[in-house]
Amino acid sequence: MKIEIEITRQDFMDFNRCHFRTKSLVRTSAIGLVGLLILQYSINKDKENVSISTVMISSILYILIFAALIYFILSRSKSIPKDNGSFLGKKVYDFSEEFFSYSDKDSEGRFQYQAVKSMEEDGKSFYLYLDTMMAILIPKRYFSDKTEEKIFRDFVRSKLKGV
Repeated sequence: MKIEIEITRQDFMDFNRCHFRTKSLVRTSAIGLVGLLILQYSINKDKENVSISTVMISSILYILIFAALIYFILSRSKSIPKDNGSFLGKKVYDFSEEFFSYSDKDSEGRFQYQAVKSMEEDGKSFYLYLDTMMAILIPKRYFSDKTEEKIFRDFVRSKLKGV
């Protein structure tokens, strides 16, 4: 199965968002909750009576600032890859029974399926994780229909069963 794709900045940003949702959301939420508890403790530690309105307002402001910071960081990820770097641009992947190969303007090579640690997907792409934060992106827009996507998904999952 041969797939010719082009990775764009939007694809890279979508990968970072998916990675955040699937791998970092719980940890980041826990850190945010601990920060909120520390904030509430520091605001209210010397008060005899805790004001519910102060707790609510400060909590809402904290959550909004925390969420805006996460959104800002994820949005800026779009500018990380260099235009002439190795991540963006046209690539060709060829998935065979034993391995899959790749080629682009600067390099070529192949991976054994056991190099893939996991496969994630969202509405826009498949992500074949080679490491914690390194993945091969296969945008779904290069498949002609949902049936072709399913064939690809099932094929890769069958190769990853032993992994």
